[in-house]
Amino acid sequence: MAPPINIGIHGNLIRDVRCDNIRVEDIRWGQLVQMRVTYMPKWNTAPGRGIENDYIKDLTYTGTHAGTSLLLGLDGDHLIKDVTFENLVVNGRVIRDSGGKPAWYLASDGVPMFANEHVHSLRFLTTEEAAAL
Repeated sequence: MAPPINIGIHGNLIRDVRCDNIRVEDIRWGQLVQMRVTYMPKWNTAPGRGIENDYIKDLTYTGTHAGTSLLLGLDGDHLIKDVTFENLVVNGRVIRDSGGKPAWYLASDGVPMFANEHVHSLRFLTTEEAAAL
């Protein structure tokens, strides 16, 4: 199982995390990415404050068994925001916001990935697009 990249709990704010050059082969169970801001009163003293300004570069997955990746903010005050994936490659295909898909598809559909309404400014860039910023 691939471990979650971030989980925001216990009143923490996870900010400015950078992950680089991660290769994941087929996994039996779990998701490629899981970022959640949660509150479970049975185990936590407070909800996570949020996840923000994370940058995941050169994450590559080759396989068929990963479940849908999850990015889940808790509510309007406990968001996931400003997360960028640069050169996310799933089974040889670069996942990107620009071009190559009908307008009604999200780039995250190619992972597959679900991001709820409490996720803001999620970006998928190619290496060339990131260099041009």
